Amino acid sequence: NTGAGGPTALDSVIFGDTGTSADSNTVNNVVDAGFAGTVANLTYNSASATSSSAPVFNVTQIPSGQTLTVAGNLLVGGLNEGAGAYITYAYLTGGGALEVTGTNVFVENYGSAAGANATAYLDLSGLSDFIFNNTNAELSIADTTSGLTRAGGNLNLASVSNFIDVATINLATSSSAQAGPNSLLTLGAGTNIIYVSNFNIANDKNSADVTVAAPSGGL
Repeated sequence: NTGAGGPTALDSVIFGDTGTSADSNTVNNVVDAGFAGTVANLTYNSASATSSSAPVFNVTQIPSGQTLTVAGNLLVGGLNEGAGAYITYAYLTGGGALEVTGTNVFVENYGSAAGANATAYLDLSGLSDFIFNNTNAELSIADTTSGLTRAGGNLNLASVSNFIDVATINLATSSSAQAGPNSLLTLGAGTNIIYVSNFNIANDKNSADVTVAAPSGGL
């Protein structure tokens, strides 16, 4: 838990396979009232080989009225797995807010073998607000870096209000010859304000969709 005695603004917080939940409704870490509110970096990198085992989830509760601020990078996934459906699940819930002021948000896993179907999920729909405000920053969903292939990523934005002001959004923009699974950016059911200089979607063999969680969602 991120309460008194928990991480400081200089700490990088990592949620891996240890202590995960069996479903997306069971909270396994909480932003407590005594927490100062900021961490340096935040990583979720559990891996579920769903074809051979039950999925595992990291579920962060940010209570209503509280904000978790990430001053550096937010990473969900970042794993390069073999054949099979290796999935990283990160769910944020509780009705609070997530703010990223650093330079990168990454939501992506990769596959190193034929038949790989790796992907990552960041679900913010249980929060009221998401803010990513850095005009030099990049939002990367299934954007394969050099030497990695078969990227997959999915991002669900917050339910009430989203404010994104970044330089670049890359969605399923791998330049490799091997495509990953379909990737998805789901806008929230409330207000979605997005300022971006370059919005790149689904180049080469990759596929992706941009959708809205409900008809009430505005852009």
